[in-house]
Amino acid sequence: MMRKSLLCGWVLTASLLCAAVPATAQDDSEETVRISTRVVFVDALVQDKQTGEPVRNLAAEDFEVLDEGKPRTLTYFSREGDARRRPLALLLLLDLEDFGAGKHLQQPDVIQSLNATLTKLRTEDEVAIIGDYFGLEYETLSDFTRDRTQTAAALAKVPDLVARGYGKKHESEKNNKNLHAALEEVSRTAALARPNSQVVIVHITDPLIIILNKERSRIASNLNRGGATYHAITSETEKIFRVMSSIFKPVMVLARGSFTGTPGYLARRTGGHALRVSDPRDYAPALENIINKLAARYSLGFTLNENEKGDGQMRRLDVRLRRSARALVGGDRKLTISARDGYFVPENADNRTNK
Repeated sequence: MMRKSLLCGWVLTASLLCAAVPATAQDDSEETVRISTRVVFVDALVQDKQTGEPVRNLAAEDFEVLDEGKPRTLTYFSREGDARRRPLALLLLLDLEDFGAGKHLQQPDVIQSLNATLTKLRTEDEVAIIGDYFGLEYETLSDFTRDRTQTAAALAKVPDLVARGYGKKHESEKNNKNLHAALEEVSRTAALARPNSQVVIVHITDPLIIILNKERSRIASNLNRGGATYHAITSETEKIFRVMSSIFKPVMVLARGSFTGTPGYLARRTGGHALRVSDPRDYAPALENIINKLAARYSLGFTLNENEKGDGQMRRLDVRLRRSARALVGGDRKLTISARDGYFVPENADNRTNK
């Protein structure tokens, strides 16, 4: 079970996938797209608290973004249906443990349904798939690609990979790099090749993750540093592990740690969602739910001043709806806004031109 704490630390390096995510100029007449790393993006989902339905058709003037309590002027705005909508760079991280989510991912119909859901993405959206064994070995099943046949072929390998397991692999075949190193390699490529993408991590796992609270907070901060959103689809773990977590929970509380709740915590901090399923056949509907809500998000951006330099400190963000907007959608409706809770001023930020 200790591998769970390791995985949590490693997965967050995927936040580098969107480090210094830039903005696209809004002048349609320009053939050259201007890229600026001085723009901070915040993707926000507005929902009806009672029904969970997204609230659509809001405008830039309906939002207020507070940076350390002070309002920022929006210089970028897009919403569902806009031509300039940033494409997705979706990293699907699969837990291949046969006592956790992996036991469900061995079922061909589960894999087929996940693949069918991914085929519904827009043609400009990209998908990468990585499998994990105990945080000790990774499998890059597919790099970021728009080719859905490659994604289908990668997913088709999953049942056999789960059955094989980490321990059954010959020592000479094992990858000496851990998942952390693998995601760093992917991130360097993505940061250069996909500067305009919205990077999203969807983690299919179980809720049992042993981790210290301070480490969990650090992980969330690293995700926010890159501007990635973390989403989790969790299924129930084996009964024996649920019993053990209940027995040792007081010890973890004293140690200021946690057995469960980490997927939800990371999702809240980064503006994502953590969905719980009781049946593996619900993996695909849960994934589709996440994708649909990603499409319904508003992309808000503000430009940093030239004198704002990277100091390594996280700055608190708060996204709100103005009173006029709340009245427009129905003053008596209770609304929720999901967005990341902070960002880091990018260091060595500059302006580049992307042909």
